[in-house]
Amino acid sequence: MKTLSSLCILYLIAGGLHAQINLDSGLVAHWELDNNGLDSSPNLNNGTPYGPIPISDRFGNDSSAYQFNGTSAYVDLPTVFTTPPSAVTFSAWFKVPTTFTEGKLIHHGDNGEFSMYTDSNSLTVAVHLGTVLPDGWIWTHQKFVDNNNWHFAAGRWEFGQLLELYYDGNFASATTAPEVAMMDPGPQFLSSLGKYRYSNISYYAGLLDDVRIYDRALSNAELDTLYNNMYASVPERPTTAGLQLFQNQPNPANGSTTISFQQPSAGPVSLRVYDLNGRLLTELVNGTLSSGKHAYMVDLTNVGAGVYFYELRSSGTVLTRKLLVE
Repeated sequence: MKTLSSLCILYLIAGGLHAQINLDSGLVAHWELDNNGLDSSPNLNNGTPYGPIPISDRFGNDSSAYQFNGTSAYVDLPTVFTTPPSAVTFSAWFKVPTTFTEGKLIHHGDNGEFSMYTDSNSLTVAVHLGTVLPDGWIWTHQKFVDNNNWHFAAGRWEFGQLLELYYDGNFASATTAPEVAMMDPGPQFLSSLGKYRYSNISYYAGLLDDVRIYDRALSNAELDTLYNNMYASVPERPTTAGLQLFQNQPNPANGSTTISFQQPSAGPVSLRVYDLNGRLLTELVNGTLSSGKHAYMVDLTNVGAGVYFYELRSSGTVLTRKLLVE
């Protein structure tokens, strides 16, 4: 479960300025892809999966992302707009293999056409403007630097402004957009995740998770928040059946911090720290421990500022908490 808290507002403090962030505002659809195509936003724009395989997400949560095979799997989506929007942001977490063919991660057709797709070892976002088919597409792209890892991408467009590609924490590329409204190609142009729905081509090969569509241009700080998962994207589960995982101290941390947990009975335990792309930062313990409270220091000397999470596994139970580094 990766849903952000309803009407959650985060205040970021930078240079004395307070930026209000509300990631529920303007949210048209959020497909978490937790072994289903349900929309977790209040709009209930539910999709129908056809063939994608449930797989672990970037945090290691089972059946919390989808794997698309590049030949037949996709998620059928409803039209989420009643008229073409004057602004849109569409985002996703994805992971592609070393080699792949062109494939649509996101394609929205009727009442506003826009797309996110892989092509020629790059990720492209595109928006269809004007009234003439097939002309009017504008696009911008970013070359992949490390396949087989999770990445975050978002396309942001607003009438008369730039079409921008936000990629792994930075604005990677942009193109000028003319003062032309978004295309409405008609109801025959269907929407989907994993392929170009209209003509059954461009099947996506890779993993996909946490797909969002907004009817507004998210701010830079809001895109940073989605990328950094400042809250709730790492589902905190600190206790169950006697096993307890405590908040690291101090938190936020600088230089070092201590993680402790309570083990109800002797048994195998692992305690690991990961970054937000799911890459292992350090393994603190992996072996059999006695019952009781245990504590481990984490050396953060060479760790950059940001959000991390730590995971405790014991006898089939998995507990997680977030760790902030200043």
